[in-house]
This record gives sequence, C-alpha cells and structure tokens, in this order.
Amino acid sequence: MPIISVAIPTYKRPELLVRCLAKLLIALDGDNSNFEVLVGDDSALPSNETLTRAFQNQWQGRCRYIPHATPYGQQGNFNDLIDSADGRFIQFVHDDDFLLPGAGRSILAVARQQMERPEPVLFATQLVNLDGSLRRKEGTRRKGYLSPEHAVRILLSKSSYIRFPAMLVPKESYLAVGSFQKSDVIPDWPVWLRLAAKYGISQQPRFTNAYTIHEAAGTSATFAIEFMLYLIDLLSSFQKSAKWTDREMEVALGRFLHRYILAGCIRSLEKRDISALKARYGLFQHPMIAKLPCPPEWMPLKILAAGIARLR
Repeated sequence: MPIISVAIPTYKRPELLVRCLAKLLIALDGDNSNFEVLVGDDSALPSNETLTRAFQNQWQGRCRYIPHATPYGQQGNFNDLIDSADGRFIQFVHDDDFLLPGAGRSILAVARQQMERPEPVLFATQLVNLDGSLRRKEGTRRKGYLSPEHAVRILLSKSSYIRFPAMLVPKESYLAVGSFQKSDVIPDWPVWLRLAAKYGISQQPRFTNAYTIHEAAGTSATFAIEFMLYLIDLLSSFQKSAKWTDREMEVALGRFLHRYILAGCIRSLEKRDISALKARYGLFQHPMIAKLPCPPEWMPLKILAAGIARLR
C-alpha cells in the first residue's frame, strides 16, 4: 500500500495539468511504491485522461484517473479524492501548482516520521507566476510542532500562512474534521482552521512545492464585500480556540483583512487594472472593515493604494 496519495484536482485546464504531471514525474523520481497518483477530473475531458495515461506510462506506478461526467464542484472533487486515496497521507496538488524536484524524498521522509501522529504538516512554498518564474519564497525557518491554540492564532491573523500544495495531511484527520464541506463558501480556510484547532500543525522548513499566483476565474468574487463579511464571521468563530479577547480578535482580523485586500490591490496594480484596484481598496470603507486597525507594516502600502485609488 502507498504511504502518500498525491491528489490532483483538475477542471478544464489541460494546459496546466500537463505541466503539473511533468513536474510530478521529476519530483517523485521514479518512486512508484510509496506513492500513488490520483487525478480527479471534474470536467471529464478526454485530453485530461490522455495526459494522465501518458504520465502513468512514464512513471509506471499506481495511478488512477477519476472523471466526473457530472461535475462535483470543488469541495466534492476534493472529497472524492480523499475517499479514493489508499495512502496514509494525502498531498493535494492543484493542476496549476506543482511539486519541486526532490520533493518526493522530502515529503516521504517527513511522512515516515509522522506515521503515528494526526496533525497536518506544513511545508515551505515557492510562489511562482503562471509561467513558472519565481516571485518569492514563503515558509518558516523553524521546524517544530505548533499547539492548536498557537496554530489557530497564526491562521486567524495571516491570510497566506497556508498554501494548499504545502499541506500533507493524514487521510483520517481529514475525515475526522468533516473534510471539505459544500456549505463553506471557500474550500480551504475552513478545513485548515478545523484541522489546526483539533490537532495543531507540524511545521517543516523544506521547500517541496510551488504555488501559482494568477487571477483565476473566481478571483473577483473573493473581493466582494459579501465575501469579506463571510471571512469575518468564519475567523471570528474560532476566537475561542485562539483564547483571544475581543480586542485581540479585532487586531487579528485587521491584520488578516489588510494583508488580503492589499495583496489584491498589488495584483491589480501589476496588471495595470486601476478600476479593480479602486474596487478592492473600496472594501476598506465598509463599516465592519473600517473599524479594524491597520498593522503598522501595512500602513505605507495602504496610503499608496489610497492615493492611486483617488486617481481618475
């Protein structure tokens, strides 16, 4: 039986899936006994099946193509991959992300150390553009275990603390917290918070994955005020797990939302989309967000974004 199931959710993006699989071939370096590869295709494209078969022929390991003639949706696709996995651990890699060379050895070494432990493992991440060029690196320099309280506190104040392909999670832990729930507006943060609150997080400084930054089809919806209010409700529901006072929670929300909104402003500016920047900066005017304190380190960027937003 495999130790790790590499789960690749994909949807109508064969041009990205082919890169993901090509990188995976290098990352696993021929280890076809400790890993299995699952491709969950929520679009059931013949081209995606062809790409998966080609990968399987080159790797010659355990590989399954799981098509959905009727789309399951993001959460449904993730959960189907979890249910289909035979590995003790699940390593999700979206079709637009990929594992780095040598990642298989690093992930497997950590998995063997964690065989009897239930907490998820968070690796360091390289952030890349759509063409694969490096933007920056993220991740801790410290190896160690974060208690549930500590892990939740970080998640409640740092929107980029976890990148999906950086997480190695025991299958049973996913199932114990309810996996990815269709009622959640977004699939990832709610489950990370539930996992952190129940088990804590083990941090690993090894770089194993690349997370692609690009404006996906649904990105604009995450900069609507309705989504911001959803985030406030979601994060606030874990205040008890963090053991924070109301003021401490307000400071954490201010840090989280300023980081999130201003990062969106930066991406708009990079694309020279001033109208999108204005709309995103305008989120700060909502009463629920306006009352949140701005962290000092984000104040210069907020002032700059305000100045640009005032341009015609």
